[in-house]
Amino acid sequence: MDSEVRYYTPAEHSSKFLLQNTAKYITIWTIVTNLFIIVGIGHGILPLGLIEVMFILRIISQNLNLNSSEQYSILFLSIFSLLGQLHLFISLFFKDIKISLGIKWIGLIFMWVGFIIWPTIHFDFLFSWLFSIPFIICSIKLFLVLLRIPSAKSNI
Repeated sequence: MDSEVRYYTPAEHSSKFLLQNTAKYITIWTIVTNLFIIVGIGHGILPLGLIEVMFILRIISQNLNLNSSEQYSILFLSIFSLLGQLHLFISLFFKDIKISLGIKWIGLIFMWVGFIIWPTIHFDFLFSWLFSIPFIICSIKLFLVLLRIPSAKSNI
């Protein structure tokens, strides 16, 4: 059993460390900016994170009465966003880079599916889209960082 020990130059080690920390930092910001997307509901507005909490509390109390197609569409958006947020959050705790990357990709897909389908089922999307610009920027940055991670010469 010959196992080679690979020694990294300080430049290689610092670039891999920087890339890993950048991915964690952008992952956290992607979650936070997704929570703060403002959604127009009826005659008011709420951040997406608060809508998710409200739907979870209604499901727990078994008082989930959905009366309109708008409520179904908001439930759909909040479920996909919550699944994406949970995947991204859970990915922060894995040491294995391949597992962490896979979970991050799944989380981004969940968030973007909800975000892309939202305008097709909701008529007041432009308002929400304006408040989604920080999420769009963070998720694109995370996407670009995730594309760069596998190109590193070995595990980070």
